[in-house]
Order: sequence, then structure tokens, then C-alpha cells
Amino acid sequence: MAEALKGSDQNELLVPLGFAKDIEFECNSKKELEAQGLLMKKKEKPDWCFLQIEEVIGKKGKPIAPKKSFQISQDGKRISTKLLMMKKAQLTTMVKSIFIIHVPNDSMRANFTSLLISSF
Repeated sequence: MAEALKGSDQNELLVPLGFAKDIEFECNSKKELEAQGLLMKKKEKPDWCFLQIEEVIGKKGKPIAPKKSFQISQDGKRISTKLLMMKKAQLTTMVKSIFIIHVPNDSMRANFTSLLISSF
């Protein structure tokens, strides 16, 4: 999939998904961003900084603050390649765990796992 997207205009790919136009990528650590004064609090970050946003309904049936998870930006302006790779590893582990439990056949499990990993 990555090969098929090589050379594509990132604005054509990412803007329709909610990312800012001309988004940049960075690989700084959290400490480096904090020292530069660029680190943002989770509540301040725009929605595109998270791969998952879950709407939450409170006990009285009213919506409460959405649960944001799988953060991919530390500063709310650029995508962190470090965070993105960590999220890829987390998601791969989660999916593998699900299929180890639910796929009865070892060869089926191995085929699916290799297909899944190659798609990243």
C-alpha cells in the first residue's frame, strides 16, 4: 500500500481525512518539544492528532467529552513519526492478540498475521 502512495500529493491524501493542509512530520522526543515550549496538552490538541475519537455517553444519557486515543502529534501542528510507529506496533499487537484467541487454526493465524503486517 505504501508503494502505491509513493509520490502522491499529501494534501490530496490527508486533508480529506481531517489533517491540516501542508502538514509536516517531525521526530523529536517529548523532552525536546517540552524544552522548546512546543508541547501541547491533550485537551488543547485538534482532533486530527488522534487516530481514534470515541463519543462517550454519560450515566444520564447525555454526551460527555469524547475519549481521544492513539495520539500521533505532540505539538498539535506536526505528525510525530516516533508516535506513529509506536501506534503501529500497538495496533499490530492488539490485532495479533485478538486472532490468537479467536482464530482456531495455526496456519490460518499465521497467514492472516503476515497479511496484516505487510499491509502496514
